[in-house]
Amino acid sequence: MVKVLGLADIFAAVLLAFIALGMQIPAVVFVIVSSILLMKASIYIADIGSVTDVMIVVLIVSSFFIILPWWVLVSGAVVIGVKGLMSLSA
Repeated sequence: MVKVLGLADIFAAVLLAFIALGMQIPAVVFVIVSSILLMKASIYIADIGSVTDVMIVVLIVSSFFIILPWWVLVSGAVVIGVKGLMSLSA
């Protein structure tokens, strides 16, 4: 189960990296990834990992409406990517 949740984190990291590179992403992908991360975060909201998931959802949703600096998106991608890799190795 933890490995599946780690894959969701890695997918979110790839999405943030694609947004930082200026690629056009369909709105459905934004909704699906944000929904998955919010559901994952609601498992145990007091955990720092869940707080990280919520912050990444905020980045994804806000990047749909406004242009965020690339370094903010890359920083988020690195944080959630490392979290995902740690979940895969557990």
